[in-house]
Amino acid sequence: MTQYDTLLLIVLLFIIIIIPTVFLSLCLFVSAPPRVSTGWRCPLLQRSSLSASVCALEYMYARTHVCVCLYVCVCARAYVWICLPSPQTSLQKPPQSRAALLQVRCARGDSKKTPHTLCHTQSLACSLARAHARFLCLSFFLSPSVARAHTHTHIQTQTHTHKPSAPRALTHTHTHTIHTPMRTASLALLALAGLCLAAAVARAGAQGSSPDPCYDEHGAARRCIPDFVNAAFGKEVRASSTCGLKGPSRYCAQDKGEEGARTCHTCDASDPKRAHPGSYLTDLNNPHNLTCWQSETGVQALQGNVTLTLSLGKKFEVTYVSVQFCSKRPDSMAIFKSMDYGKTWVPFQFYSTQCRKVFNRPNRAAITKQNEQEAVCTDAHADGRPLSGGLVAFSTLDGRPSAHDFDNSPVLQDWVTATDVRVTFSRLTAPGEPDEDEDSLFYAVSDLQVGGRCKCNGHASRCVKERDTGGLVCDCKHNTAGPECDRCKPFHYDRPWQRATAREAHECVACNCNLHARRCRFNMELYKLSGRKSGGVCLNCRHNTAGRHCHYCKEGYYRDLSKPISHRKACKGTEVRAGHGRVGGSGRSSFV
Repeated sequence: MTQYDTLLLIVLLFIIIIIPTVFLSLCLFVSAPPRVSTGWRCPLLQRSSLSASVCALEYMYARTHVCVCLYVCVCARAYVWICLPSPQTSLQKPPQSRAALLQVRCARGDSKKTPHTLCHTQSLACSLARAHARFLCLSFFLSPSVARAHTHTHIQTQTHTHKPSAPRALTHTHTHTIHTPMRTASLALLALAGLCLAAAVARAGAQGSSPDPCYDEHGAARRCIPDFVNAAFGKEVRASSTCGLKGPSRYCAQDKGEEGARTCHTCDASDPKRAHPGSYLTDLNNPHNLTCWQSETGVQALQGNVTLTLSLGKKFEVTYVSVQFCSKRPDSMAIFKSMDYGKTWVPFQFYSTQCRKVFNRPNRAAITKQNEQEAVCTDAHADGRPLSGGLVAFSTLDGRPSAHDFDNSPVLQDWVTATDVRVTFSRLTAPGEPDEDEDSLFYAVSDLQVGGRCKCNGHASRCVKERDTGGLVCDCKHNTAGPECDRCKPFHYDRPWQRATAREAHECVACNCNLHARRCRFNMELYKLSGRKSGGVCLNCRHNTAGRHCHYCKEGYYRDLSKPISHRKACKGTEVRAGHGRVGGSGRSSFV
């Protein structure tokens, strides 16, 4: 939640809670009806009242009603600002205000950028403001004397009969007041407003925070995908080599822009200010305050491969892997992926100035449809290698022929799937480069990113933490189940499971067993024979029914036509009455 979203949440709560409290307090307790020598003067009754309590109640009622109208004015303005969409606010065009941006985020179900609490609060505020705005219109229309009560001068003409003279004008100043019928109508309006508020709160609670992005406005299923994230952020990285773990060690780095100038430091894992652990690879990346993981220093430390292993905790569809260096980029390195949580590893990409010698692969080999699931080797990273701060970024779909038709390419869908990512550094310097001092031979990386989406096969819009294990799982829709929504949930086997596409959601469909079975299975042959419409076969039909859909009576029972086939007593015993039917040899009820 950004600071702007937090501010908007505070404003919404202020509108819902603080404003009505302040208004009503001011109206009820700031002023009181005037007292005259004959008792309490009630402007509402235009007469003196011996009962101060009755007069005070009348006075507070009028003040409260006017203040409620003022509060409604504020809420009506808030409704226009918060709830009504801007003419240019859409999913394609950028919104013009934070409030409009919140509408778009909540409509998309963007839970990463906009928490559900904020969307729910906006929905509640909109419902309350909408009810208040309706009450405002009704109140002003039916009770104008309350909403616009004011003091003015009334000119009255009197003629005296005891002495002939010209008529004279008597000026009286008084306040128009509410009479009993109008007060009754106003009380009814207040009660109606209360009912509207209660209904608005109930509806807001029932609707939740935002529409489900996995279904359109008509309730039809559509493809939905989780947010694009840096899946490596905050994750633990296991490094095969880290400086300072065996005691303080000295390292030197060449200064930028000064040829030959070096600055030396000490790495000590026991001192947080001088440590360079693997956690620095996936923390918040600040270019003005870089934190770097660093390997051990020296030729002996770099003789074998140095690896960085990152577990994503779940299957992700990876779009890119990027490595930002603090030191200079290595001459040879490789990126691997695992699809089985680190049990086996498959190469993603190789980098080297000597691809054939180091990795036994050709340099910059062409990618065709026949080999688009194979890793290639390139020396492009070595072009103009800086002394420090270089970036190596690998795009999983760049140059793959079927990338434009990803939804229909199982090969590429499998290619981008990963549960773990490993970066291997094989050689720091290329042959022929000037020799460097021992204390300058090390790898240092400031940031490791894995950009992608939680793999849910188009059947979920978010991933959530599982209650038992705490791991990520898809919040599956479309009657699917599994960590990646990769199967139909029980009893929804009428069609085969398929990945959702932009054109078709491929929602899993429940078997049609007429309420007589709790289990079913899928039969591909029946599915093909039905024109790819239905392939479910019911298992263990109950209530004396039989058949693929439990749609006829089993042997020894006949169909009771007075009840629907889904009724638990649709099939009766063998006592067949004349004219009602007979039981055929196959067990199916036949009727004459």
